[in-house]
Amino acid sequence: MLSEKKLFLFDIDGTLLKSDRGVMNALKYTTEKMGVPYPSAEIRQKFIGPPLHYNFHDLMGMNEADTARAIDLFNEYYLPIGVFESELYPGIMKLVTDLFDQGARVCIATAKSKPMADRVVAHFGLTPYLACMETKADEQPTGDKKVLIRQILEDTGAKPEETVMVGDTCFDAEGAFQNRMPFIGVTYGYGLKKEMEQAGVTRFASTTEELRALLGL
Repeated sequence: MLSEKKLFLFDIDGTLLKSDRGVMNALKYTTEKMGVPYPSAEIRQKFIGPPLHYNFHDLMGMNEADTARAIDLFNEYYLPIGVFESELYPGIMKLVTDLFDQGARVCIATAKSKPMADRVVAHFGLTPYLACMETKADEQPTGDKKVLIRQILEDTGAKPEETVMVGDTCFDAEGAFQNRMPFIGVTYGYGLKKEMEQAGVTRFASTTEELRALLGL
């Protein structure tokens, strides 16, 4: 049963945080500064959640130099402003504190950079409840969830069967499955349910209330 798990891993954007306003404003700032077209609705739909390198390089087709500049510009807006244009999904703070109060360990695996992730969790008051957080390393532009989750298992000494990962994208699901752990896909975020299903996900929560129930809270 999921209620017997000892370690709960969460993605940030689209899972804990409703971040579209801040992310889209940062994207608009970036494209205006670079003098490139604001991306289509289809690309914007896929933009929230994956690593910035993937977004600018793969989704928007930028070369490496332009991708690096775009990431710098994005952070130039998002770190001081965009973070504060986001909000936790309703019920998330209580979900996290309830897990904490029940003695579970709560961790975050995010493709955000460490400065960005630190600012987000501190601003929304999550820091005291986290046992650990793994973020994208500077030398790892893609923020591979498989690597991040494996590092959390090593840091905590937890076994995959004692753990569950919660996220909203196929990247989260694939990272969990590659580490042989259960996964719950949330469909209130920004990822596509179809893509998560294609990755092998069978358990979904469409609201934070449904997520609580699946976690045994």
